Amino acid sequence: MRVVGGKRKSAAVGGGAQREKKRRGRKSKEPLRREREEAALAAALFGEKDDAGDDGFDLDSLVQRNHPQQQQHQQHRQQQQQLDDDGDDDDDDDGDHKAEDKQPKSRKPAWQDEDDEQVVVNLSSVNRRRKLRSSEAEVAVSGAEYARRLRRTFEDMSAADPSAAWAQLPGSAKSNDGKHSGDDNNDEDDADAALLGSNMSLLNKQSNLLAPTTIDMTRMKDGNAEDPTAAVVQSVRFHPNGQLLMAAGMDKTLRFFQCDGVRNPKVQSIFLPDLPILSASFTPDGREVIASGRRKYFYSTDLVSGKVTKTPYIRGRDEKSLEQHYVSPDQRYIVFTGRSGSIILVGARTKQWIATLKMNGSVRSCTFSSDGSRMLSVGSDGQVYLWDLGTRRCIARHDDLGRMSCGVIAASRDDRYYATGAGNGMVNVYEGDGILTGIGYNDIDTTPPEPLKTVKNLTTAVNCIDFNVDSQLMAISSRANKDALKLVHLPSCTTYSNWPTLKTPLHFVSSLSFSPNGGYLAVGNDRGRVLLYRVNHYSTS
Repeated sequence: MRVVGGKRKSAAVGGGAQREKKRRGRKSKEPLRREREEAALAAALFGEKDDAGDDGFDLDSLVQRNHPQQQQHQQHRQQQQQLDDDGDDDDDDDGDHKAEDKQPKSRKPAWQDEDDEQVVVNLSSVNRRRKLRSSEAEVAVSGAEYARRLRRTFEDMSAADPSAAWAQLPGSAKSNDGKHSGDDNNDEDDADAALLGSNMSLLNKQSNLLAPTTIDMTRMKDGNAEDPTAAVVQSVRFHPNGQLLMAAGMDKTLRFFQCDGVRNPKVQSIFLPDLPILSASFTPDGREVIASGRRKYFYSTDLVSGKVTKTPYIRGRDEKSLEQHYVSPDQRYIVFTGRSGSIILVGARTKQWIATLKMNGSVRSCTFSSDGSRMLSVGSDGQVYLWDLGTRRCIARHDDLGRMSCGVIAASRDDRYYATGAGNGMVNVYEGDGILTGIGYNDIDTTPPEPLKTVKNLTTAVNCIDFNVDSQLMAISSRANKDALKLVHLPSCTTYSNWPTLKTPLHFVSSLSFSPNGGYLAVGNDRGRVLLYRVNHYSTS
């Protein structure tokens, strides 16, 4: 019995050793997995590197590992494309000397219903069918004839529409006179018919201008659907390349998603154990992320190497909270809003204190000119301050219309406009050509400029203002009221009434951002979701 007991004890010890060995093996693989994810994130932002990818791991492999069905779909598309290419090569080999004599062949239907001939369709009983009648006296036709007339009507309506070209068989494109478009003698006639038969060319010339009354928006899959934030989304930002979306909140986590509008797969998440995030932003070159909150320290994350660096404090400043920060477009400064009206300038590269600017009252928000040489700030005193960051002096200031406490200010990317949001919900839109470039604004006591318009569609304190890429669209929101978001057309300053609607599930909007090319609008709310909407006017994101 002792021997048996000894064997059992030895076996138990051996099993424990094996489990410990497996646990250590899994633990040793964890840094490698994180390193691969960081490499995939860097590949998504900056493309392939010469010294990277030795292990064959990239963003596609990361997405395909999480979505095997997407990998199968891509393989199927590649096989289909290969078949199409082979078919095109065969046609090129033996079709050159027969093209003039050979007419395009029609394909047989994949399936044909024999009962179509027996079905009788009444054309006079329904209003939308009456246009298919050949005469007023005609009442009913067979099912096959009904299908033929529907097909003919569709072809007539879409003859001048380029989007219907996918439905034409190879070699079957015809001009309006019924002859093949490949006939050299009719090329000029075809061009004239296309020009006179459609006004698409005129519309395309004007397609760069937004309509001031209605806007076409489409809801896409939530940007963070794969991993929603476990708290309010305090900050949502697009990477400068437009392919990456970042969401951050009080759950201390930075989440990155590949923004394609269809699946929006998650790329990586970074947990900051001691920082509930209130503000997060990409640097203009897209290589770094800055995160701050109600702490005296802030974090910077290198997206290339994956290194997370904590700056414990700002030397020379006794600040308890760095909850709001802004990165200058020239990437020289990181600006923090301090206490007692202090604006703290920190070097973007060194992360060390450079200078402190002082304004009356408390500072609430800052924004920059497009070149980063000038900065605007607003606060509790209801004035707009213009700073020259070269000399670090206030070179102009003016009263905001209404002289209300301002909570946010934003400037367009081309310096055409800047807008202020007040505590009572009013948004004043100003022309920025003068004040942002300094032309005519060289005195401290400047005559207050008149706003282009005061937008009064919000009734509570404004917390978000953002301009799109070409300054034709401005988004404003308030987190105090449910569904308090509006889109404003510029330069008419009219508010779109067709979107958002009463059924748009915005809830309490906490942050928003336009994509770099204007194709997407991301909206973060109190439910931890990033709602993604497609602005259909813009072709790219």
